[in-house]
Amino acid sequence: MNTLTKIVASPEEIVLADKTEKLYPLRFVEWGQLEQWMRSKIVAAATDALSGRSEKEMLIIMQAAHKTASSVSVIHCLKVNAEGEGVSHLRSFEGMLRVLQLALRTSSAIDALPKYTLAEIDSKLQGDITKLSESFLHILDLSFPDVIESDTEKNG
Repeated sequence: MNTLTKIVASPEEIVLADKTEKLYPLRFVEWGQLEQWMRSKIVAAATDALSGRSEKEMLIIMQAAHKTASSVSVIHCLKVNAEGEGVSHLRSFEGMLRVLQLALRTSSAIDALPKYTLAEIDSKLQGDITKLSESFLHILDLSFPDVIESDTEKNG
């Protein structure tokens, strides 16, 4: 990626299903959406575990889930050797697919919508997990060039 692209956070092109698409860096609004998605996954998993529990057990489970969910942050997930539920959600197939969906938006406008559904992107990838993983890492580099570079320099 060239320096000018990093400075102005302009989109880059990516080929997806033989079609050139614009891949936009993610902004705070999209990272916030991802954090909310990760948090909702943690709370939903806890909710699923409530069946047949006493009221006291349910309260303990939900308090722990909300505490865990409130500690989830994208920045933590980007750290090398990061652990936790948020990391596992973001680095999951669905998490990477969501990152790609948010980067393939219609424009750089603040109210720009995703261009494709998750299912459409999955279909365009044709099961190519390598392409998804490479796209995910490229979006991270577009969105956080200084963070990714400094981690690479420290560990690489």
